[in-house]
Formats: sequence, structure tokens, C-alpha cells
Amino acid sequence: MAGRVGVLCFLVCNGSLGVASVGEMFFMSQNVRLWAPRALLLFLAFTGLASFAFADATSVAADDSSVKAPPPSAANDYRTTREMRLEVLATAMCLQHGHILQKKLDSLDAKAFIRDYLGNLDALHLFYLNSRLKFDQERFGSLLDIYFSGGNLLPAFEIYKEFLKNVDDRVAWINERLTQPFDFGTDETIVIDRRKQDWPETREAADKLWEKRLTLDIIIELLGEEKKLVPSAVHGKANAPSAAPAVPPEAITAERLADATARVRKRYNKIQTYLRLEAHEVQEIYLNTLASQYDPHTTFFTRQSNDEFEIAMRNKLIGVGAVLQDEDGYCIVKEILPGGPIEASKRIRVGDRITAIGQGATGELEDIIGMRLNKIVSRLRGKANTTVRLRIEPAADHTARYTLELQRSEIKLTTKLAQATLHQIASPDGKRTVAVGVIELPAFYGKGAGDSESGSAYSTTEDVAELIKKLKAHNIQGLILDLRRNGGGLLDEAVRLTGLFIPDGPVVQIRDAKGKLERLDVPSRGASSPHWDGPLAILVSKLSASASEIVAGALQDHRRALIIGDANTHGKGTVQKYADYAAFDRNLGSAIKFTVQKWYLPSGKSIQLKGVAADITIPSIYSALPLAESDLDRPLAWDSIGTILEAGPTPPFAVIAPELIERLRVQSDGRQKSLPEFHSHNRSIAWTKSREKNRPISINYATLRAERIADRALRESIRETYKKLEGTNTKVETIKLDSALGQEKKSPPNETAAPESNTPASDAETGDEDEPWPDIDVQLRESIRILGDWLAVPEKRQQG
Repeated sequence: MAGRVGVLCFLVCNGSLGVASVGEMFFMSQNVRLWAPRALLLFLAFTGLASFAFADATSVAADDSSVKAPPPSAANDYRTTREMRLEVLATAMCLQHGHILQKKLDSLDAKAFIRDYLGNLDALHLFYLNSRLKFDQERFGSLLDIYFSGGNLLPAFEIYKEFLKNVDDRVAWINERLTQPFDFGTDETIVIDRRKQDWPETREAADKLWEKRLTLDIIIELLGEEKKLVPSAVHGKANAPSAAPAVPPEAITAERLADATARVRKRYNKIQTYLRLEAHEVQEIYLNTLASQYDPHTTFFTRQSNDEFEIAMRNKLIGVGAVLQDEDGYCIVKEILPGGPIEASKRIRVGDRITAIGQGATGELEDIIGMRLNKIVSRLRGKANTTVRLRIEPAADHTARYTLELQRSEIKLTTKLAQATLHQIASPDGKRTVAVGVIELPAFYGKGAGDSESGSAYSTTEDVAELIKKLKAHNIQGLILDLRRNGGGLLDEAVRLTGLFIPDGPVVQIRDAKGKLERLDVPSRGASSPHWDGPLAILVSKLSASASEIVAGALQDHRRALIIGDANTHGKGTVQKYADYAAFDRNLGSAIKFTVQKWYLPSGKSIQLKGVAADITIPSIYSALPLAESDLDRPLAWDSIGTILEAGPTPPFAVIAPELIERLRVQSDGRQKSLPEFHSHNRSIAWTKSREKNRPISINYATLRAERIADRALRESIRETYKKLEGTNTKVETIKLDSALGQEKKSPPNETAAPESNTPASDAETGDEDEPWPDIDVQLRESIRILGDWLAVPEKRQQG
């Protein structure tokens, strides 16, 4: 749940963090930023709430005399200030009357809300007691809507202060317990991810859980010191078994054990410090818990978070090249920015955790578990070309860890633009080669996303049109649009880009809370033909969201494109509106992002929750990870409306016949069952699924160590297979935009920029090996083969 509360942040040059990635900020055409005089009516006019405003505003004013703002020095004086009161009121009004659900506060499950709020404070579900939670639910549950109606944060502060007492007591217990011996030969297990678990009922039950937790913590520290867990005999053997020969363990000496114990003690002492929040931080968690009762994309921003968002929207970014998220006290990699140090490393995936940060090549690794995201960002940012070290826990296995050294760099805007590659494959008759173009599109950007220094601006549609023109000059026979890492962007660009492949017709339908429908069609071009009317495939993954899903779904509905990749895309079919509370009171610097509309495809099917289904499935590692909309808490439901697809004249492109899709699917399925690369690819996916984070983890040192050895042996086996396949990649030529070429002439490329590669950095296998992962993109290789199969089919049998 805290993942919905933690803000997404860019690592920016001046040391602030922003809220929400560019891709996740719905679409700028839907964004309305309000900077207005002190006028409640203007705020209500924006949200459409004028009819009920004044009664609520009066009730707050009448009650406001009882609360005095604390002096600036009293940052941790947990009282509801006048500013906080107004923010609570504004949030309650937006949620009840502006959100698409139109749900009243008194209809919410108060007990579930209090449980979620405590869960956002206590990510481990270990510091508090279930008996105390029940007391809080009885104490505040029946009065929650009254507290919110009065703008009162008393429940938030009272529960937090009790929680803090529990933390202090528990850390004192931990420090004492760590002076005593532990049993590393036990047969017991523990579930690391306790979000769905109850808090312990009694202090004795909590002590037992903490015994297990501390045992696991120390074992992980001990295993982290063992650098060579895979025997050298395994290396070089592509068919090495998943279970490797036993490796004699390093002796658990008193010195090693003391060092590991000291690190665990230091971690929890720091967590104790990190959990001492300021009043505005407690307020943000509390109001975001409320927002998350409506849907996972509705978010409240305090003044501090809102200011950080403003700075993050500046064009130049310096840091490690990632969008981060706070999830249950852990710093999660939410998105990897193209051209950044993390992408260049090819060793971090979306969903991986950053658990410690070190400055320079030798600086101490500082544990950041439990630290607020803004403080984490302050440690990640720095001057360009300086060193930062990250300790990573892979998303697939949180008991594993490795340390990665990066050089901070400026993330140039041109690295986020569309780019193309030209691939040569054998012709259908095998006597010549034919060209297939691939356009990778990281985001749907548009006017206003350009470099402010040069005064230029970029357009997704114009850039893709330019790349298509350049690829056509190389006589391509087929085109692949790669949207696997595209989390969304501007709606108008998604609509315009669809028009590059069809001459007319609907792209998306939009419905608001009142049921009002709006349709968006591709811009009319008269008699002009689409920019590309040949075979078209769209490559997608579980990370393809929002605008990506609109384009893929619309072209699938029009039977214009073949969708290839994960079984379904992300499934984000909602639209958010962003409102500053300055319109409520000019002294307020806070804001809210709340869901106001839903997307529907031309066929009437909702994008929400189910996403867009692939015509031909080639699963990625992401398919095994909980990264989709359906994996979030309280996503809005899937539904459907009427179709707006109409039969018309024969379109100026080949309509894909169902028979063609089935033929291509059968051919691809055959290769996926027989080719060595799929054998290794599927083993990796199966391993990832087996490491599902809710599984019980052994706290037996020998058992956990044996698992680690087998895991690394498996990775080495897959690595060796991919090494042999590297030489079988298709011949590739990079095609760049004129703007990117011009930018390269103006300034040298990033020293840490990723090398030209077919493999998305986030698809690379991760681990603690120093050797870069082989350049094998299994999904793209097979997509190109599918295009080859398509080109071999007589044209008359392609059309429906």
C-alpha cells in the first residue's frame, strides 16, 4: 500500500525530487495547473464542486479557532495547523465530488483505512501489535468521516505517536537481542513480504517473529560477503545443472559474525531515526492512505512534494537515470531512463530495490531501508562524473544482493527520443536479404518537452514520421514499433501517431464520472496516404501503459497492427487531473492528482485492468513480476461501452486477417519450443516465478546458501547460452533523428551512455557478476522472425 503513497521522483540537477514521471503524469492535455487568487469559488469551478462548497467551508471556519499553528521550531509538534485543516478539507472535497467514483467518505471501510494507514507506517507489519490496531479501529473508525469533514488530523497523529513508541521499544529490544547468539541451523522459515500478513497479536508473538527476522538479516549479511559462491567448473558449461556442486563455505568466524551483527544493529538504529517523521510527512502519508482508498493513481502532495515536482519538470536531469518509488519502506526502481547510468549498466531491472548508497568508490554503504524518498534522492544526486555505489536487491529474489558502481551523469533529452535500427534478414525465398525497421519509442513526448536552452521542442509523431521516412529510404519491407518500456505520455501525440498508420478513424473513447463520452479520431489528412502502409507489428510488455496501450489497442481494433509480447500490457486505463490548492487558499502550496476519466478502445473495451492482449505471446521477465495495474491495491474495475468501429471503404493498407495471425502464431510457437535461446529464456522466467516474494524463506544458513549457489549456477548457464548466440544477431544499423545527430555535434555524448544494443537494459539478467550480460534480446529476435514469416505469405492471404 505504501507504494501508492510514496512519490515517484526524478534525480534532478539541483538536488530536489519530483513527483511522478513524465510518462505517469497522465497526459499533459489533461493537466490543468491552477494558480489563482484566494477564491474558493475558482477552485470549485475547476473541480465542478460549486454547489456544495460553502457548507463545508463554513464548518471548518467555525472549528478553526481551536487550532493554532505551531512556531517554526516545533516541526514535530503533532497538531493540526490551519494550513493542514484546509488541505484535509480540499482533499476530501476533491475525492468525494471530483473523483470518477463519486464515493462519499462515510461509505469507505474505516477499519480498512486505519489498517492501511498503519501499514504505510509499518511496512514490515512487525513493529505494531494487532491488538492495538483493533483498539485504534474501534477508537477512530466510527468517527473518521467527521474528522475528515472538520479537517482534523488527530487520528493520524495519535496512531503515529503510538507507532513511534513501539519502534523505540522494539529497537531497544533488537539492540539487546543482538548481543546474544542465534541459531543458524534451524528448520524454520519466514515470509519477507508481510503486507498481506496480520500484525502479531501479542508481544511474545512479535518477539518470535523478530527472532526469525534478525536471523535472516544476519545470514544475508554473511552470504553477502562470500564473493565466489559458484564453482569455476560451472563456468563455460552452457548446460550446467540448475543445482551446482557444493562449495565449501567460508567459516562463520567470530569476527565475521560480529561484523554482520554490527551492520544489522546499525540498520535498525537508522530505521528508528528515519521513522521519526515531521508533522507534514505524517499528514502526507495519512492523506495518501485516504487517496488510495479510491484508486492507486490518486495522490496528495504536500507543499514540499509539490515544490519538488515543479523542479523535476525542468529539462536537465542529473543523477543515476531512474524514476524511484517508495514501497513499504523500500526504494524501488519504477522506471529506467534511456541514456542514463543505470541503463548503461544493464544490470538493474524495473522493480529492483536500492537498499544502500555509498559515496565515491570507497565510501561506506549507508543503509536506506525505511528512509524517506526525498532523503534518498539527496544521497543519489551530485555532480556529473562523480561516483555513487548502490546495493541492489533484485525484484525476483530479495534475499540476493550485489553492489553496483555508477558514474552520475546528465541525462540528455535526446536520449529519451525515438530511435530506429535497421535489421537485415533472409528473404522468404532465402536467396537475398530484406530489411525490417525497428523504432523504439520510450515515451509519448511533445511540445514543452524540448531543451529549454536551445529553444527547440520535440514531437513524438514528427520524430517517428522522420524515422519512417529514413527507414523507407533503406527499402524496409516490415516495421516494428517497440513500446515495451513506454509508460505513457501525451494523449494528443498518441492520437496523432496512430494517424501515421491509418488515414482516419477513431483512436480512443473517454468517459467521465457522469457518463459523458468523448471520442478522439486521427487528424484528417484528406487524400494523403499513411506514412507506413506495410506490415506493422507492435512489441509490448507489462510495462507498456496508458498512451502505449491506446496506440496498440486502436491499431489492433482497426486490424492494422500485429501485437507481440507479454500476454497483456500494463492495464492503466484511467486519466488523472492535477489541481493546486492555491486556488483554495493562495498560501497553500499543496496539490492533488485524482482520477477523473477512463479510456476505452474504439471497440468499446476498457484498457483498464486487462490492458491490450497480445496476438502472439512472447513472455518477458516482466510477465513474472507483479508490475501490472491488476497487481496494485484497489484498481478501478474493467468494463466496456459501445463500439464506434464502422464498416467503410477498403482502407489503403492491408487489413490483417485472423487466419494470418493464427498462421504466424503457430510458426512462432514452434520456434519458442525448439530454439535454445527460448529454453534459456523460459528457464529464467520460471526461476523468477519461483522466487515469488510471498514465499516462505528458509532461515537456515546452509539451505539459503545452497539456494544461492544454485541460482548463480543457473544464471551462468543462461549467460553461456546467450554468449554463443550473440554472433547470430541480425545485422543492425542505427538510424538517428536529425535532432539527435545535431545534439551530438553540439556536445559530447554521455560518458556513461548505454552502448548501441538491441537489448533493453531492463531486460538483462541481473546478479552480482561483474561481466556485462550478453547482447541478446529474445523478444525482438523472434519479432523480426515473425515479420519474416509475414513477408513470406502471399499478399492476398494476408488480408481479411
